[in-house]
Amino acid sequence: MKRKKRTPTTRTEGLSRRQKRVASEVSEILSGAILLQLADPRVKGISVTHVEVTGDLHHARIFITSSGGKAAMQSALEGLKTAGGFLRHKLAEQMTTRKVPDLQFFPDDTIYKAWQLDEVISTLDDPQGDA
Repeated sequence: MKRKKRTPTTRTEGLSRRQKRVASEVSEILSGAILLQLADPRVKGISVTHVEVTGDLHHARIFITSSGGKAAMQSALEGLKTAGGFLRHKLAEQMTTRKVPDLQFFPDDTIYKAWQLDEVISTLDDPQGDA
């Protein structure tokens, strides 16, 4: 009998300890570098929400969120792509691994979806009615 392949239910499930450790280290270093060392005004007010690293540690997907709207997010992504070499250099200086992953930045719209869901829930009428 064939076993069903189990699909991960969370972003960190199914990752090795090493991937989780490297992702955590990348997140910590990038958060500090973006906050303290980048002078580009396009990247002000952004946060690194989480990082996913491939099994061979060659690529890292960095998910960010912005305090501004979608236009600010697009501007921040452009700024981060421009500063990608600088950020990768900072990773190389501070990481203990032999390989430094290539960085790819993506918007994390989880917070926006949560806000939208919260608005929908707040507009729903009370099913019990006021008694």
